[in-house]
Amino acid sequence: MDFLNPTKKRKKQYQLFIGYALMGLALAIATFLVVIFTLGFDIDPKTGEVIRKGLIVVDTHPEPANITINGQSKGQTKGRFTLPEGQYDIKLEREGYRPWTRSLILEGSSIAQLVYAFMFPVELKPTTIFSYEQQPEIATQSPDRRWYLVSQPGELGTFDMYDLNQETTQRTQITLPPDTLTLTGEKHTFKDAEWSTDNRHILINHVWSGGSEFIVVDRAEPLSSINVSKLYPDLPITSITLRDKRADEFYAYIASSKTIAQLSSETGDITVLLRNVTGFKPYKDTTILYAKQIADDAKNVEVRMLDDGEDYAIREIPAAKAYMLDLAEYDGTLYVVAGSPADGKLYVYEEPVQQINDSIRNQAVPLRVMAVKNAVSAVFSQNARFISLHGSKEVVIHDSEEVKQYRYVHDIQLAPNQKITWMDGHRLYAVDEGKTVVFDFDGSNRQELIETDRGYLPIFNRDYESMFQLKAAEDTVDLLRINILLTLNN
Repeated sequence: MDFLNPTKKRKKQYQLFIGYALMGLALAIATFLVVIFTLGFDIDPKTGEVIRKGLIVVDTHPEPANITINGQSKGQTKGRFTLPEGQYDIKLEREGYRPWTRSLILEGSSIAQLVYAFMFPVELKPTTIFSYEQQPEIATQSPDRRWYLVSQPGELGTFDMYDLNQETTQRTQITLPPDTLTLTGEKHTFKDAEWSTDNRHILINHVWSGGSEFIVVDRAEPLSSINVSKLYPDLPITSITLRDKRADEFYAYIASSKTIAQLSSETGDITVLLRNVTGFKPYKDTTILYAKQIADDAKNVEVRMLDDGEDYAIREIPAAKAYMLDLAEYDGTLYVVAGSPADGKLYVYEEPVQQINDSIRNQAVPLRVMAVKNAVSAVFSQNARFISLHGSKEVVIHDSEEVKQYRYVHDIQLAPNQKITWMDGHRLYAVDEGKTVVFDFDGSNRQELIETDRGYLPIFNRDYESMFQLKAAEDTVDLLRINILLTLNN
């Protein structure tokens, strides 16, 4: 029996040790290869050299589109390409559409998500939905991009409601009860519409010579519309915004006392929340970002944040007539921006309240400081990933996902009171010398669309299959529909 033979027993033990050693070495090599491949490393089969690779993911609206990378055809979207790190030029083409291009430097083990490309038709062919005899005072779209409310010129309290998701755009007319509006005075107009998240109620400011009031329009049941100002006749309201985008609770600003009060149309209650306020921006149910006067300091204001009943100091900024204050959540993180046009600086904070509570010095440190000359506005993109700050000649973008900053010069000739704003989550647009121009967040893929009147930028329906535009004709103002999703035969 071999196990009783010492020589054979030692031989078998040596064989086992060698086998275990070889298995361990093989496992180590396999683990090493898995790790390096996971980190984006690969081996060039021609040279045997170790190279690093990254992933490029390409998609577009509308689909499909032909993909070219560094001049070589790579099929159609949706596309995923594992490529060695380096510089790449990507081009998307589709019959009847303007090409979309992007240059990038792909780093090893990184993923470049080019899934936001938007292609416009070469020819934008409008069809007229309805014609107005005059320019409507207000035109506003619901958050779900389905409903479009347009005031009827010359008919105070009458609105047209369009359903943009129908193949043939549906138009219905709604009229407010006569006692909803104040009919005295002259030069009646509507402005500053804010939709509730129910996509049914719209808060509108009705202004006339000598007065102002705030109306909640119920598009589904116009007879249920209410005049919020008439509920509080003794309260000199300067402006109103919806609390948590609800249609029955509000934040009212009283400029004469620099006070913010919380109102309820259900109970009629008035609760004073803050005093000495010179500008504010509410967020959800219990948060208000605001600028507060500093005693004995006319040159600066203090930016503070009321959060769930607790009041936090964020920073001081130069005093101005209006401030750049905003809040939004991206990927589960709250971002807060605060700045003043007086110095053109915008401070970006990541979870400032959490920072203050966790900090020994009880301070929030900005994630980034953005700055431009002649700052006009700061706006979150619709997906809240990007923050734009634009001035008279420059645009600065903060990317919260990649923690990057983009800065570029623009040549847009903005009319007074007009701004560069977000078309969607990745594109900005504005009116440039009477035409709408659109471009990606990094300034690339600038496209000139259609002639535009009085800052009425085009709007889009839910799936971005069509865009709509109010445009002055010879004797009328026409509401136009332009299809973006063309058939491949067009």
